[in-house]
Amino acid sequence: MEPKKAEQVELGFGKADPQQQRAIRSDGSFNNVKVGRYWWERMHLYQLLQMVSWRQLLGIIVLWYLILNFIFAGLYMMVGTDNIDGLMAQTTTGRFWEIFFFSAQTLTTVGYGRINPMGVPANIVATFELLVGLLNFALITGILFGRFARPKPAIRFSDKAILAPYNGGLAIMFRIVNIHDSSMLKASVVVSVGFNTPTTDGRRERRFVNLKLERSEIVFFASSWTLVHPLDDDSPFTGLGFDEIMATHPEIFVLFSAYDEQLHDTVLARRSYYGDEFMAGVRFVRMNAVDHTGQNVVR
Repeated sequence: MEPKKAEQVELGFGKADPQQQRAIRSDGSFNNVKVGRYWWERMHLYQLLQMVSWRQLLGIIVLWYLILNFIFAGLYMMVGTDNIDGLMAQTTTGRFWEIFFFSAQTLTTVGYGRINPMGVPANIVATFELLVGLLNFALITGILFGRFARPKPAIRFSDKAILAPYNGGLAIMFRIVNIHDSSMLKASVVVSVGFNTPTTDGRRERRFVNLKLERSEIVFFASSWTLVHPLDDDSPFTGLGFDEIMATHPEIFVLFSAYDEQLHDTVLARRSYYGDEFMAGVRFVRMNAVDHTGQNVVR
């Protein structure tokens, strides 16, 4: 059997059969690799620094800080150590490291005062380094603020979407959980599915339709929410079993949005389910219970 004809929607992934490749990864990122661009068209440094992990960002900042100090230490050595007052080391290597740490003090505007530049060349380098230091830390502050201020939903999707008995029939279900203590208000979900269907000329193409949910909006999203798509007459998969549904290579797309009262902003999240992320013959465990104090406990 083939999926039931339903009103199509355009998600932007095209109609060509993607050869069983998912369009959105399980972490919500798009499964795209863009080629044919010039290298400068791929240079989005601010976006890159917003996307890397905190460990990678801190490593980049430390590395950049060291590189800047090595560069300016080299410039001071080029103008001559005689133009730097207060050096105590007698060897070239020792003087280089003294100048390196002097550069770090100048770059951060600390300036302990034991070492100071003399003459026009050395003072020009020091003046330029002060300007670079001010701009450098202003940019780093902006990057860190952007990461802290970026709205990020504290929700987690279930690892699997399941086909389970529901009201005397079957339904596709998956679950989302608010993992923080803050509440989200006016939460809504849009769920679509892409699947392969035969065309009149014998080819196969990708069709995308919205899935009707038992409930697509809730007022308060404080703990968990199980999304249910019944396989009724409005479903493109009505009358199909699990194996027949999987034969169409379905991919379910989930777009979540809500107002986070802690962030004071609307947050968005997306995820898809594909391949072995579908299961049949199982149920979600109950997450809510009441403890001895009468409070609702979510596990």
